[in-house]
Amino acid sequence: MSTAINAVYISATATATDYPTRIRGISWGTAATKGDLVVRDASASGNIIYQQTLGVSGTSDVYVPDLGIRVKTKLHATVPSGGFATFLLG
Repeated sequence: MSTAINAVYISATATATDYPTRIRGISWGTAATKGDLVVRDASASGNIIYQQTLGVSGTSDVYVPDLGIRVKTKLHATVPSGGFATFLLG
């Protein structure tokens, strides 16, 4: 089944969507510091649905097969200082 894919870019800790969705992929990186990308459902205190650590000046591309990672409420992401992320949603 094909699905329309949207891209959402963030460069600071933020609520990336205010609607339910599915994460199909994530491209993210860090600058001068290492850190964690923490993705939660709903808010900064919601359930963690994905977490990954990168080193200094690291990058990562994650592609999620099949149905993706379900976000039931809204997508909130915490990025390290100087970090950034693009979420592929659909």
